[in-house]
Amino acid sequence: NSYYSGGIINGNLYLGTTRITAVGFVIAIADLETLNYVPNANYYGTDSFTWHALDKDDLATTTKTATFSVNSINDAPTISVSTPSGFTESTDINNQTLTQSGTVTFNDIDNNVNITYNYNNDISWSGGTLDSAVSAALISGFSTGATNVSSGTTTWNYNVNNIDLNFLAQGETITLSYMVTVTDLSGVTDTETISFIITGTNDAPTVSFENIDDKTPFGKDFVKETAYLFSDKDLTNVFTFEALNLPRGLVIDPNTGVISGRAKESGVFDITLIGRDSGNPSLSISRTFSLLVIAPPQPDTTVVVEPPRIS
Repeated sequence: NSYYSGGIINGNLYLGTTRITAVGFVIAIADLETLNYVPNANYYGTDSFTWHALDKDDLATTTKTATFSVNSINDAPTISVSTPSGFTESTDINNQTLTQSGTVTFNDIDNNVNITYNYNNDISWSGGTLDSAVSAALISGFSTGATNVSSGTTTWNYNVNNIDLNFLAQGETITLSYMVTVTDLSGVTDTETISFIITGTNDAPTVSFENIDDKTPFGKDFVKETAYLFSDKDLTNVFTFEALNLPRGLVIDPNTGVISGRAKESGVFDITLIGRDSGNPSLSISRTFSLLVIAPPQPDTTVVVEPPRIS
């Protein structure tokens, strides 16, 4: 039999699956092939233990030393990136600033590392195709990086100045993301994705106050366009229309804003036009114009005066 005499510092000895901890642990000669040394995590270098053997008459050998050489390997780096909070479009501000920062945390126990990033070519507007200038400005906003640094942290930043986001309707989003990479000096990498979301709000509609006063003869066909007067910075918003104080016989199409019909009463009518957007809650704006309905000509009447009769 062999006996463990101690000495392991940077690992553990196992006989099969049994960890050897006590000095004097008996190892049968037949079991020596199942003796294993397992170094501690991330240790490399030398380690050793001492042992002696006894024969059947309990005669001991001199104490011997078994020495191990543990070669180093390249441990992969790791990375994590703090999650950004979303951006919200500021209502009716043409030149908005988007700014935010966070932390990139990286670790490599045996190497210095480099931190880089790449845009994922995935910018998307839920309302349609994004304007190329807006897209380029938003993509260019992200930055981070570090060169030949040990384990620790660095900062990521997102900064875009003077960006017009008024075209975003309520609840519409722009999303884009970047891949942040840690690379050790042996070329081993780890990556994490950081994503940004910009959410739209409902901007108030506007209306032109150009002079659109009009007139129409009583009982004649009348058509008037009004939708062109209303506009909304939210590009995908849809208007519905209403007109108050129309003369009898005229109506407005709530979808097209066209006033049409034949007026059945004459006079001057101060008509209020209302345009409502499709936001939730809906926002509206109004203006007035004057419509003169010309009365039809009246037939001439001659008054006949008869002389008094004398009887």
